[in-house]
Amino acid sequence: MAVQESQAARQERAFFVWSGRGLPAERLVWDGRSQRGELVESATDYPYRLTVVDVYGNRTVTQGNITVDVLVIREGDRLKIKVPSIVFRSGAADFNALPAEVLASNERVLRRIAQILNRFRDYNIRIEGHANSVARIRNLGQAAIDREEQTELLPLSEARARLVMEQLIAFGVDPRRLTVRGLGSSDPVVSFSDAENRWKNRRVEFILIK
Repeated sequence: MAVQESQAARQERAFFVWSGRGLPAERLVWDGRSQRGELVESATDYPYRLTVVDVYGNRTVTQGNITVDVLVIREGDRLKIKVPSIVFRSGAADFNALPAEVLASNERVLRRIAQILNRFRDYNIRIEGHANSVARIRNLGQAAIDREEQTELLPLSEARARLVMEQLIAFGVDPRRLTVRGLGSSDPVVSFSDAENRWKNRRVEFILIK
């Protein structure tokens, strides 16, 4: 059985692979981590393909999606939700002109986040926007990086976080619990030189604060 990278990834590659011989197990249990130790992304679909070949060479293939719920994870002494699957219009802080299926996915994810945040009513929530840096990816130098950060990425990431906040309020989260912060490209989760994975840097995080 092969679990592919999430549908947000630009290239299809195996995220996790099982293989074996003999009678297949009745149930496969997976901890949600890749062979490299990466945890699945929150609120993301992972395509899978299960192939079974019998002793006569007959092959059966089953395909589908593993849907990951919104994950609340603990990092040190704080709780956090990290979601790369909220899709914005390119270079903008809105959902305008996005395909209908993307709009539906955004709404589903944001409604689910609102439900989960309302379970943690003793916490305030800081919504943080994060961005990818073209200047860093292209190694354009520190002056270009600083200029892009100040004039584009910080305002954009804050505006996107603010849009998410407005959506959560519309879905029933108390606005008094919510603040926003734009961090631009200052806190990447993978290297900007990693072409396969740097899309993960463009994300929204929800920090739960006592």
